[in-house]
Amino acid sequence: MRKKILLLGSIKSIYITQFIENVLLPLNFDIYLFSEIDESKEAISFVNKNNIHFIEKFVFSKKMFCPYFGKFIFFFQRIIKIAVNVKRIRKQGCFDYINLHFVTNEDLLLINFISNSNVKKVATYWGSDFFRASKLSLFFKRFLLRNFDVITTDSLSIYNLIYDKWPYNRIKTEVIYFGVSLFNYIDKINSVEKCKAFFSIDKSKVAVAIGYNAKKEQQHEQVIKALSNIENKNQYVFILQLTYGKDRDYLSHLNKIISESGLNVITIDEFLSYEKLAMLRVATDIFINAQTTDAFCNSIKEYFYTKTRIISAIWLHYPEIDLYNFTIKEFSDFSEIPFLLSSKIDDNALDFNKNNIKNISSWDSCKKSWSEIFFD
Repeated sequence: MRKKILLLGSIKSIYITQFIENVLLPLNFDIYLFSEIDESKEAISFVNKNNIHFIEKFVFSKKMFCPYFGKFIFFFQRIIKIAVNVKRIRKQGCFDYINLHFVTNEDLLLINFISNSNVKKVATYWGSDFFRASKLSLFFKRFLLRNFDVITTDSLSIYNLIYDKWPYNRIKTEVIYFGVSLFNYIDKINSVEKCKAFFSIDKSKVAVAIGYNAKKEQQHEQVIKALSNIENKNQYVFILQLTYGKDRDYLSHLNKIISESGLNVITIDEFLSYEKLAMLRVATDIFINAQTTDAFCNSIKEYFYTKTRIISAIWLHYPEIDLYNFTIKEFSDFSEIPFLLSSKIDDNALDFNKNNIKNISSWDSCKKSWSEIFFD
C-alpha cells in the first residue's frame, strides 16, 4: 500500500514541482499537495498528470485595514485562516508523512494542530525563511520545531546556525542538497560560441555575469560602480539577468547607473526556459556573486558545473567551499573586484569543481538521501 504524504509548498514554485517529479513520485508516494491555488494550464496539467491530490490553501483575498484595531484584525484573520486550513486538511484523513517546505510559523502551527505522534514530520528550510526571519520569528520556530522528527536544509550555513542556536534540534537536523535540473540541459550543449551568439555576446570578449536576479540584494549597483573604472573595458561584456524579483524603481535607478558606467552591459529581463538558461550559463566566463545573503543557491552550483570562474563576496563564504574543496576567488571589498577579473583559476581546478558539484547535487543523490530520511 502506498504511503500518504502531505506536502506543504507552493505549486507555483519550480522547486516544489521538481521535488515531486524527482523524489516523491519515484519513491511511490500518494501525494497530497497543500498550496495556494494556481489556475494556470501548466499547474493544472502537472497535478492531473501525476495524480496529485490538491488541497487548496485558504487565504484572505485582501487584508483588512483599520487604523485603531489593525493588529487585532490581523491576528483574528490568522486564527481563522489556520482553523479553515486545519479543517480542509483533516478531511483527507491520516497521513504517514508530512513535509513542510519554506518554514513559516503559521504552517508550523498548522502542522502541530493536524498531526499526531504516528506521523513523521519533516521541516525543510530553503534559505531566506531562516536568514531573513526576525529574531522573534526564529524564537517561536525554535519551540514549534520540537515536535518535528527531522529538519532538513540544503545549506551548511543554515545547518551550522541551527547547531549553534537551537541545541534541542541539533540531533535531528540533516543537510540534503536539492538536485539541479539544469545539469541535464547543460550536458546537451556542444558549442560555447552558439550560446554567446544567441545572447549577442561577441565571442572575442569575456562574458561576466553580475548576480542572477533583479533584486537589489544582488548589489548590482555596487559591483557596476567598482567596475566602471577598469582598464580595457572593451575586453568585457557584462550580463545582468533581471528575469525575476523586479522592482520598477530599483530597475530605473539601475539603468541610470549602467548608462553612467561606460561598460558594455547586456540586460536580460525576459523569462528564460531551461534551454535558454543553460545557454546563458555556458556563455558566461566569469560569475560575480555579491549578494547580501545566500545559502549555496542553485545558480552558483550551475556555474560550477559549466566550469565558470566564480568571484564571490567573502561575507557569503559558503562552508561547502571548504568542505568540498571548491576553488573560487573571493573579495572582501568591492574595490577588489576589478583586480580579480584578470585572475585565473587552473583548468584542473575547474574540472574538479564540475565533478564535485555533480556528485553532491544530482537528483539521484538527492533522492537517495530523502529515501533515508523517510524510510529509515
